[in-house]
Amino acid sequence: MLSLIKQEFGVECGEVVHNTKDDKRDESGLKDSYTHVMEESGYSVGLGHISTYGNPLEIEEIVDLSQEVEFQEQERKKSRFYDFDMFVPISEKPVEGYLDNILYYIREDGEQFVALFPHSSVSKKILRISSEFNVDVDRSVGAVSRELMLSFPATCSFESFYKLPYVVFQAKFDTCEGTILSPPPSFVSGKLTVNVFPYKSTNIMSGILADILLLKDLYLAYECDAPVWLPNSELSPDQVKMEFPIILNSSHSRTVNRSNASSHASDVDVLRSRPLDTSEVIWNTLKGSPNKLTFKTCIQSIFEYLMENRELVYLDSDNQTQLACKIRELRDCSDLHGHDLYVLYNLRIEVLIEIGLHKLTNDCIYLLERVIPDSSALLEIGKKHGWSLESQWERLHYLCKSVSLSFQLAKVVSKAYVITELRKILSQKPPRSEWRSALFESDAKPFQIVHSFSVPVCGLVLSLSMVPPELWIMRIEAEKPTPTSIRIVYEMTQQNDSVKYACHKLRMVQSYWPNML
Repeated sequence: MLSLIKQEFGVECGEVVHNTKDDKRDESGLKDSYTHVMEESGYSVGLGHISTYGNPLEIEEIVDLSQEVEFQEQERKKSRFYDFDMFVPISEKPVEGYLDNILYYIREDGEQFVALFPHSSVSKKILRISSEFNVDVDRSVGAVSRELMLSFPATCSFESFYKLPYVVFQAKFDTCEGTILSPPPSFVSGKLTVNVFPYKSTNIMSGILADILLLKDLYLAYECDAPVWLPNSELSPDQVKMEFPIILNSSHSRTVNRSNASSHASDVDVLRSRPLDTSEVIWNTLKGSPNKLTFKTCIQSIFEYLMENRELVYLDSDNQTQLACKIRELRDCSDLHGHDLYVLYNLRIEVLIEIGLHKLTNDCIYLLERVIPDSSALLEIGKKHGWSLESQWERLHYLCKSVSLSFQLAKVVSKAYVITELRKILSQKPPRSEWRSALFESDAKPFQIVHSFSVPVCGLVLSLSMVPPELWIMRIEAEKPTPTSIRIVYEMTQQNDSVKYACHKLRMVQSYWPNML
């Protein structure tokens, strides 16, 4: 509530004065002790006498159904601005009176807040706040204005907040002739903020996130020069010898069909149709290699199979990984004689990591082009890296950010805005070694992307009339008969899977205060 007051009126309250429910019980401690005695002895203790018959409760307590669970659920007051369940109003005015810049939770014309703020030598501003729950939201804006009984000219403005998965849209507007909670007109521009966790949000990049985590483990083993790469893996050479031909043949039967793919389809389903080159098939087969010996034995088996089935070898022209170079060399030679087989098969863990990075990079590009088919120019920015495992990690991180943002933006704004904002994001040089902190130091605080930009309501792909606002604010300013600022804040509250609204009315009035002379 204090932050709301500061945001709307530009004044600060140092604290909130209230009672807690424990304080309320303490005030009736004598009665509670009597009740405790009564419950243990079976007697009702009244005003100086003992009764051994009748209901031991007071009439008000007998008929008080508010203790029933269904009534408690119905009357529970939930708000992001104040914990109405925890706190209760103070029972009487403070002895020292109401002090400046302090918010008091009082009981006056219903439960409400009051605060005083110094304004001039002879005036103060008086703030009163009242809250209602489960209010009627079908009323017109005009009816709400008339209820405030402002007979003098006033200016009105509005603001609404819409919350979607990973996205918040906020818009201010001056015209609203319908009912409360009406969306802003289509020509109004608002602020859209997208908030994404690329390496935690499995619903965004579930198809490649598992492989990224596997690559992290392999890279840690590489940096530590560990003899065991993946201790929990059970991959065996016999398994690879049996599965590799099947996986290789199935990769050639895939066809690209981006035009018929739903824009909201899972990236797992989309990537399943992407044709793979031979090194990518090898990654899919050997990515679970537990150690160097297993990897070496499996590579030997795979190379021998490829030599016998050279027509199945396919390598993309952009694939310049060490493994791809060796496969091209084998494919173009007549036999293995003349090759140093020890050097040929004695490949290290960085070769496996490299083809994994290459495969995931291509996955990201494929997903990005699905959202923005003409994104080749954007991807050129990400190619400005020298060759090294670190530079390939950096490019993969760059593409993961791009895919995550583009997928989320494509769900809420038109393609033109997606491309424009993606160009802005990709043109920015990421902080040095951001990929390392994002991937390897993010367990306590996951790596987060926050991007905000302006977009008109007509640029959204969804209708705001179908989305209930999280907050809807009506602001009224009047100068006569005394300067008055009013805020009507409708706050969405979720109760029993149904959308309800609370209404908070804040009225700030400038008043003559002669005691300040």
